[in-house]
Amino acid sequence: MAISRPAKPWGFVGVLPRPEGPVVPVDLTAVFDNDGFTQGTPPMNNVTSRGAVIAVPHGQYRGLRLLGACHGGSVGADAAAAYADGTTGTVNSLTDWGRTPAYGEAVAVLTTQRIGTAGPQNFPVRVFHQVVDLDPSRELISLKLPNQNYPLMRLFAMSLEGGS
Repeated sequence: MAISRPAKPWGFVGVLPRPEGPVVPVDLTAVFDNDGFTQGTPPMNNVTSRGAVIAVPHGQYRGLRLLGACHGGSVGADAAAAYADGTTGTVNSLTDWGRTPAYGEAVAVLTTQRIGTAGPQNFPVRVFHQVVDLDPSRELISLKLPNQNYPLMRLFAMSLEGGS
């Protein structure tokens, strides 16, 4: 089967901030630890804030883009960016998915229901897009999530902006 023309663009063009320069995806599959209902049961699709250290492609980046949310409350504990010179920097917190943005995020996805262990619930929830400034003069080597069980931060996707 041949495709005669590309599909029309879709998504949130113009709503979410556009990246400046190259964007480097971060592979989270090695640290996925949750499927939304149980821990450690495949298929897992997100990383939770239980102290995970996320390896990143080493390089100098000006920004970090996160797709995630929290449940059980907003996570006020910051994650840490680790640099090759031994220093660290703060990465912003994330808002509870049942609330409006509190830490400068943009709403990437808004639904009218959530699925709980008892089934669908009429409760609007959000997945947030967070853009965090990094120090472009230092080489980033990893990110460490806060170590807490509740409230719980969940990350679904991550990319680095302006790599060198």
